[in-house]
Amino acid sequence: MFISKLNIDTVGLGVPVISMHAPYELVSQADLYSAYLAFRAFMK
Repeated sequence: MFISKLNIDTVGLGVPVISMHAPYELVSQADLYSAYLAFRAFMK
């Protein structure tokens, strides 16, 4: 959000979270692993 205001191309990536900001947040292991693979591919 802050970097994009400086006219720098940005990409927003994240893992889907059920009940974000709740006392108990749930993340699927498959989603977490897929995000890891996406981040790894993006950084290469």
